[in-house]
Order: sequence, then structure tokens, then C-alpha cells
Amino acid sequence: MSEPNLQRSTYDMKIFDDVIYNTEHKIIFYPSGNKKREEFYVNDKLHFERKFFPKDDKCSVFSFRPKNVAVIEYYDSTNEREYHIERWLNGKQLPISDDTYINKFTLIKREWRLNDKLHNEDGPAIIEYFHADSYEPDAWYPSVDLVKQYDENVIKSAWCINGNLHRLDGPAYIEYYIEGGIKAELWYRNGKLHRSDGPAVVRYPNRNVPKDEYWSDGVPSEPQRVPGEPQRVPSEPQRVPSEPQRVPSEPQRVPSEPQP
Repeated sequence: MSEPNLQRSTYDMKIFDDVIYNTEHKIIFYPSGNKKREEFYVNDKLHFERKFFPKDDKCSVFSFRPKNVAVIEYYDSTNEREYHIERWLNGKQLPISDDTYINKFTLIKREWRLNDKLHNEDGPAIIEYFHADSYEPDAWYPSVDLVKQYDENVIKSAWCINGNLHRLDGPAYIEYYIEGGIKAELWYRNGKLHRSDGPAVVRYPNRNVPKDEYWSDGVPSEPQRVPGEPQRVPSEPQRVPSEPQRVPSEPQRVPSEPQP
């Protein structure tokens, strides 16, 4: 089988004048002549920065792709049906979002992946949204009609790097009640429960009373006192004995003075 043809060109700047600037366009073809791969470069680095969503029908295809798509791969077909895209900015590969819908139009989950691993350095790698169609009634909201007002509320967020739960400036996993209150917060570092300045697991099972767990590098630990923080007063003060010590009813007699 012969090697794919290689062609280097630039976009017609009359069509894309306000969309991309000084972008070099590399195209690789299948032996059949169909387009196999497109790459976009700026200053010899993979890069594509869309300035806005164009309305011109000639370039409307870019309106449906994520921002910064610099690599596109196609099936060997005449209709240029793509099967793989990559986001790049200044030579750095960026994660691609993958959305999950119900009823075709209702977004319930969005995930960011890089090289097939959950990954996002600029925010959560997983965001889940509430929708009444997937709700199972409970004691708080016994009817589905009562929760429809909370549709599209965020119910779960997770921060991941290279497939592991990881965050340095806050909890890496947050779960919310459907009405918006926090249900649980978990601190992770490199995929392990860890927090050095407080509990690594904080749960609010009754929507107001927290339950804490302390972890260090994935191992349960004892609470650590933060320097400068006042020592905690025990929740139950030491009880005073119910019966105070009795004072003798008869005072001690002073010996009488001897008679002369």
C-alpha cells in the first residue's frame, strides 16, 4: 500500500479572515484520495484559536466543534466523516469534553478527557447535573413534581489529573443535594484521600450536621491541630458530681481550756 499523500497549504483568508490568523494547514490523504488527517499550526506549533462562532455557511462546520481543535482525523470515505479530534493551544494538548444526554437534549453529565483519561487542569473533569426523570422519590421529596424545579442543578463535581482524583486548592470531589446544599466534600491528592489542614472527608447526612474523617496519603489518621488554632473544647463538658461532698453536720469541737 502506498504512503498517504502529504499536502501543505493555507486557508483561503477571504473566507476565514476573522476566524484564524496566520494558520498553516497540513492535510494528509488516504491512497484513495480521501482526506485522512488535518493539522493546524501557528509558528510550527499545533494551535487553533477560534475567534468567534462564524455564521457563514461556508465555515459553519467549526461551529459544532469544541474550541481549539487543531487535529482532525477522518474515516476513508467521501463524506469526510471524522472519528477523532484533538485540541491544541500553543503546542499544548488540551482535554476534550464528552457529554451524556437523556431524551437526546437534556445534558446530565460532562467529562473532560485527555488520552482517554479523565483530566482537566482548569476546572472539574466531571460535572453531573440533576434531572427529574432520573429521580427516585425519598422522604425529603416524595413526589417527582416537587423536584422539577431543580432540573439542571449540579449534583456532583470531580477534579482529576491523568485519571486520578486530585486537587490542591480545595476538595477534589463535591456532592450536592438536589436543591443546592453540599452533601459531601472529599480531599484527594494523586488519587488518595489526603488533607493536612483538616478532615479529608466531610459529610452532611442531615443537611446540616457534619461528620468528619481524617486521612493522610490514603491512610486514616488522627485529627491534627493546626498551629495557632485554639484547642477545641470537648463537645460534652465534664460533669459535676450530682451530690456535692457533704460538710460534717457537727463542727469539730475545740478542746476546752483546762481548769486552774
